[in-house]
Amino acid sequence: MKYENTDKSKDEKSDSSNIHSGHRARLKRQFINNNNYLSDHQLLELLLFYSIPRADTNTTAHKLLNTFGSINGILNTRFEHLQDVEGVGENTAVLIKLIPELIRRSLSCKKIENTRINNLNEIGEFLINYFSLDTTETTVLICVNKNKSIISLNKLKYTFNKEENALDEILGICLNAKPHTVVLAHLHPDGCLKPSRDDELFTYGLKNALEALRILLMEHFVVTHNSYTRILKSLDYDISKSFSQ
Repeated sequence: MKYENTDKSKDEKSDSSNIHSGHRARLKRQFINNNNYLSDHQLLELLLFYSIPRADTNTTAHKLLNTFGSINGILNTRFEHLQDVEGVGENTAVLIKLIPELIRRSLSCKKIENTRINNLNEIGEFLINYFSLDTTETTVLICVNKNKSIISLNKLKYTFNKEENALDEILGICLNAKPHTVVLAHLHPDGCLKPSRDDELFTYGLKNALEALRILLMEHFVVTHNSYTRILKSLDYDISKSFSQ
């Protein structure tokens, strides 16, 4: 396991430490006064102060940008790939990965309950934004009432690889929320829009299980970071005819 140089021996706490301390204070003050003037590498350098409290973080910031190309590339890379960069240990990787997770949760906290669904295209666009910071396959269930208003959005624990667990989890949510219809969506982080055979089989099984509860599956979306496809529509099963397209 790789560790950052977070601690120095007493004899290393010398002039270089004072130099870094002065630089850090100036950079923090620049950020507080006007963060728009900081470059990408300066923002990243400032962030790294909080996982690498004494060593120079400028070099590490440049290495991260050179390796992943941009701030977005850094935030969206895998945890273990971050640690492949010299100077990046577990603390720094955790700090970096906290940022997209906090942003994603902030976006998901935007009040969508009682939002009326006018058409499935609106849901598709919403889902692209919702999944924008996820880098692993993620699944959500949106519950909708008779008035076409969203009751809740639920992130699922299980994937379709554990089909029975995922089905039980969805049915449990539905029994609690008592929706009229639901929308299922999952992210393909590799950018592939084509549903797998497992995706299609799970969709059929879920549709039948929900119908036994008198709940309709409105659609199952496969979402990437810039587009989406609709499984039920592609399988010629579309209960969304009451929605304007």
